[in-house]
Amino acid sequence: MSSAAGSALVSIGTPAVQPLTAALQDEKPGVRKAAAEALGQIGDAQAVQPLTAALQDEEPGVRQRAAVALGQIGDAQAVQPLTAALGDRHSDVREAAAAALGKIGDARAVQALTDALKNPYVYPNACRALRAIGAPVVQPLIAFLTDPDPYVRQAVASALGRWGDARAVEPLIAALEDERDSVREAAADALGRIGDARAVQALIAALEDVSDGVKSSAVAALGSIRDARAVEALMALLEEESEGARWIGAARAARTLGEIGDARAVELLITALKEESEDARLCWAAAAEALGKIGDQRAVEPLIAALGHARPLPGRPHDDYQDARESVIQALGEIGDARAVEPLIAMLEDLALQEHAVRALANIGEPAVEPLRAALLEDVRERVRTAARTALSKLGFFPY
Repeated sequence: MSSAAGSALVSIGTPAVQPLTAALQDEKPGVRKAAAEALGQIGDAQAVQPLTAALQDEEPGVRQRAAVALGQIGDAQAVQPLTAALGDRHSDVREAAAAALGKIGDARAVQALTDALKNPYVYPNACRALRAIGAPVVQPLIAFLTDPDPYVRQAVASALGRWGDARAVEPLIAALEDERDSVREAAADALGRIGDARAVQALIAALEDVSDGVKSSAVAALGSIRDARAVEALMALLEEESEGARWIGAARAARTLGEIGDARAVELLITALKEESEDARLCWAAAAEALGKIGDQRAVEPLIAALGHARPLPGRPHDDYQDARESVIQALGEIGDARAVEPLIAMLEDLALQEHAVRALANIGEPAVEPLRAALLEDVRERVRTAARTALSKLGFFPY
C-alpha cells in the first residue's frame, strides 16, 4: 500500500475501516504496517480487535504500528493486550505500547508500567504514561517503593520526583534508608525536585551517607529546597571535604551554600578562596560563585585578591584557572561594590576574560563610568579601549 493510497483511505474515514482491517492480513509486511497506521489515524473503535490481533504479528514493525494505532484510538479494550506488549522482545514495540497506555490513561496499566520502568529503553515512555494516567497513579506507585526489586524502587523514586507530588515526600524520606545506594540516591534527588521542606532534616542526615552518590544528591536537594536549617551541616561538610582534599565534594557543598544564600557561610567560603593548589580550583570557583550569590561586602577584597593569585601554570597553553577567575569576576559584578572597578578594568586586557569583566562592570553601574571613560581615552591598548567602550554602552553611554 503506497502512502498516497493510505492517505486516501484515511480521508474516506469509517467506510475504509473494513478494507484496512482486511489489509492487516496481507502477506506483505509493508502493507500491514500501512494499514495499521491508517487505522490509527482514522481512530474508529471498530479497529481495536483487529489491531489487538496485530500485536502478535511476526513482523516487529507491524506490532509497533498496531500499538501506536491503539493509543491513537484510545479505547480501554486495548489495555490488557498493550500491557502484555510491554514484554515484547523488540524495544520499539515495548516503547510504543507504553506510550499507547499513557494515551489511553487507564489505571489498570499501573503495575505493568511500573515494572517497565526498570527497562532503560522503555523508561521514558513508561514514565510519561504513568504521569498521563495522573493522580490515581501516585498512591499505588508509592507502594512500589518497597518492591523487592531494587531497580523498580529506584525507577519509582525517580518518577515520583519528576511528578513533584507532595504525597510522595514521607515515603521518599523513608526510602533514604533503603539498603541500595542507587535507591537512596534516587530518593534524595526526588526530594530535591519536589522541594518540600519536610525533607530537610532527613537530607541533612543523608550528608553522612557512606555513598558519595547519595551524599551528592542530598547536597543538591538541599540546594533546591534552600532551607537555612541546612547551612551548618553544609559548612561542616565543606570543611571536612576540603581537609580531605576531596575537592569535588567541597565544591558541591560550597555551591549549595550559595544557593541557600545565608551570610553565616561567608567567612568559610572566603577561606576556600585562599586554597591555591591546582587540584582545588573547582572548589575555588564554586566558593567564588557562592559568594557572589550571597552578595556580602566582606567578600569583595578576598575576591579581588583571588584574581591576582590565579595565574596560568608554566608550560600550559590554557589557563587552568580560567573558569575560577570567571566565577570571581562574575561574583564581583553581582556584589556590585565600587572597589572592584579598577581590578575589573585590568581584566579587560585578557581576551579570555574580557567579556566577563565587561558584564561585571556593567552590573556595578555608575561607579564604573568614570574609570571606564578614563580607560577609553587614555589606555594605550586597543583591546582595552574597545572593551571599555562596550561596557559604557551597556551602561547607557555611547562614546565614539
